[in-house]
Amino acid sequence: MTTEAFIRRWPTGVHKAELIEGVILFTWMSGPFDERDVAAAQLVYPGRVVRLTSEGNLKVHPAA
Repeated sequence: MTTEAFIRRWPTGVHKAELIEGVILFTWMSGPFDERDVAAAQLVYPGRVVRLTSEGNLKVHPAA
């Protein structure tokens, strides 16, 4: 993995993490997240729904 990829990918590319009504919101620091980041987050949060927002942030919803 290159240094640039390391800085941009989730979770190392997170600028801020917030908990909003039970949903974790990860905002990006150096470029929007993509489906690779969603796949990584799904491994860390099994059973939860991970979504990519239109702004390129990640949302992790509680397990249903």
